[in-house]
Amino acid sequence: MERWNLHRRIALNIINAIGKRADLLILGFMAASGFLSMWISNTATAVMMLPIGLAIILKMEEEFGKERSKKLSLALMLGIAYGCSIGGVATLVGTPTNLAFVRIFQESFPNAPQISFGNWMIIGIPYSLVMLGATWVLLTRVLCRFDKDLTLDRSIIRKEINDLGPIRYEEKAVLIVFVMTVFLWTFRRDLNLGAFSIPGWSNLWEPFKGIDDGTVAITMALTLFFIP
Repeated sequence: MERWNLHRRIALNIINAIGKRADLLILGFMAASGFLSMWISNTATAVMMLPIGLAIILKMEEEFGKERSKKLSLALMLGIAYGCSIGGVATLVGTPTNLAFVRIFQESFPNAPQISFGNWMIIGIPYSLVMLGATWVLLTRVLCRFDKDLTLDRSIIRKEINDLGPIRYEEKAVLIVFVMTVFLWTFRRDLNLGAFSIPGWSNLWEPFKGIDDGTVAITMALTLFFIP
């Protein structure tokens, strides 16, 4: 995703879709940071989002002055940082500590049911969404209340999207493998959603029961080496 700038394209389109006003643009940055952090390194996501955020802040300071735009700039920068950390909780691969917890849990309680990728997401995604919303409200309405007349220039986001050009073959290939990986991880085991249960594909055929999340990860990684 990082090699072919697919993560950048995803982030910019999320920001452009959500950010109609200054506070919503901050939400867009947080949502984009959170979504990408679910799948790639929190630090890598923050480093990628930082230049985009800084470009908007510099443009805003030129138009409104540093003092007037200070709180909005602070909310935007903190929003990126918190978005990355919150998104990392949503999936098992979001941050290495999640995988460490699962391994320690298995060793400490060998007879307990295994924590699968999908079962983690049932708890992780709602938790992350609530935390993301609460953090956005705190930043924009309580801790960094800014002048409602301030507007962020979205033309920078649109220019960044245009500079990426049309989506390329390499991005499409990576996107397809990525979607397949998420699907196979999420629906490998039965998902109990309370009112109903979604049967996992590993139960469809006896040999599939020997496949775990690691097998899926290695298979999809190898697939990327075979695709030109």
